[in-house]
Amino acid sequence: MAKMIRLLAIDIDGTLLDSRGRLPDTHREALVEVSAQGIDVALVTGRSFHFTRPLIDLLPIPLTFIVDNGAVVKRGTGETELRRLLSRDAARHVLSEARRFDDSVAIVFDRPDERQIVFERMDWSHP
Repeated sequence: MAKMIRLLAIDIDGTLLDSRGRLPDTHREALVEVSAQGIDVALVTGRSFHFTRPLIDLLPIPLTFIVDNGAVVKRGTGETELRRLLSRDAARHVLSEARRFDDSVAIVFDRPDERQIVFERMDWSHP
């Protein structure tokens, strides 16, 4: 007996979307067909959920989004299914280690507004 496919997880950037960031009709039609066969569709990206929101209007199917490099899983409704966030202590450790690599830091938040990423030049001499 053949196993039934239950989930199709597909990368967004450069896979689902073309090089201009557009969704080709053939890709949209294929995902609609997959969903019609009862297969769940998950769109995957290292970016934030806010970036993926336009795809909700382009794909008339139930969607799951795996975003923020896998740290957050959301439904197309915006409902959070899973979050794997750093503890305060771990975040402090990461920031202290960042000093060794660059003078800039990007911090990503899972919150409902568009200010998902804070990117700042760090003044490491300031306490």
